[in-house]
Amino acid sequence: MKLTKKQLRKIIRESLEDESYFESMLKSGEISMIHQAITLAEDMGMGLLDLPWQSAPTPGATMSMGPGARQFDFDLAGIVIDQVESGLIEIPKGSLQKYKKLKENYEVMAKLKDKKLHSSDPKYMNRVFARTGLTNGALKLLKELTA
Repeated sequence: MKLTKKQLRKIIRESLEDESYFESMLKSGEISMIHQAITLAEDMGMGLLDLPWQSAPTPGATMSMGPGARQFDFDLAGIVIDQVESGLIEIPKGSLQKYKKLKENYEVMAKLKDKKLHSSDPKYMNRVFARTGLTNGALKLLKELTA
């Protein structure tokens, strides 16, 4: 019997003994706990899509406008983009547009996030739009890919 990647991931996810641990970490909505879940999964040799992203609240801690939340959104987008480009995550056609927009916003933020810009500078608004687009963008994409 031949299994698709999605079916295999589902079987792995269901068979994990510590899935409730990952679920509680993601469900907390706390940035540090989500980072810890990602790191632990990587240390265990699990892929990003093996985590139970459905349990993470979409409008959660990352909705705050604090610098920690913005950095988390940026970092998570970077992880997703790296894994897509390295072939670890496959983006289906239905999610391709969302991924392209995430990548575009990530690239704009990478160029402009540390620059001191005045509100009259056109790049200032580009950065605002990119930051807004990154808010929970990677998290929403991960939820979509693991549904």
